[in-house]
Amino acid sequence: MESRRGSAKIALDIEPRFDRLIFMDQKPAHCAALEALKASHPGRDVHVLNGDANVIIQNNINRVNWSSRRAIMFLDPYGMEVAWETLQAIAETKAIDVWFLFPLSGLYRQAARNISGVDATKRKALTTMLGTDEWEAELYSPVPPIIDLLGTLEAPEERQRNADVAGLESYVKRRLETIFPLVADPFPLPPQKKPQRFSLFFAASNPSPKAIDLANRFARHIISAGISSHVRPR
Repeated sequence: MESRRGSAKIALDIEPRFDRLIFMDQKPAHCAALEALKASHPGRDVHVLNGDANVIIQNNINRVNWSSRRAIMFLDPYGMEVAWETLQAIAETKAIDVWFLFPLSGLYRQAARNISGVDATKRKALTTMLGTDEWEAELYSPVPPIIDLLGTLEAPEERQRNADVAGLESYVKRRLETIFPLVADPFPLPPQKKPQRFSLFFAASNPSPKAIDLANRFARHIISAGISSHVRPR
């Protein structure tokens, strides 16, 4: 069995080192594992927070003077838990760059092919994640009426999703671009298998041209390295 490092271990192993690392998880068992990882790295400035990351981030992000600090945040939700308000709070710091493992499969499951399959619970989840209720008008189109030999048949109004998986991913990118000055083209995961389940987005919050240029080159390098690592010669 192949053993791979988790994202927390990777963050601890990065050189040059991060000055401080903050890990957040809602599951106590996962936090216990993170505490053990912290204990195996004495001398590092590591904090483990148990709770809803949306609440932790939104309640604490403005306690830091971001004018003189920079940070990278990796959002790796279990599903569609990341709220739009959390992304807005991150973007407003103008100092935090984000790697967001977006749950694309969750989006196309909730955004059913027919709008009649999107109940109140799914509507709320989609609006919370996308930050607008305009997704319905953007992603769904009326179904043309059926015409038979006698003319148009009367049928209840129906709308179907007009975006395929690639279209949904593009819509998410456009939404992120409304709050972040730079959003790189996402990296699909898994990269060579269908269906695509995730989109790894990079978003930079610093609007200065110099910062955007640097962040863009950094993102392209990381994403290109990821693509290269998954390409196998035939």
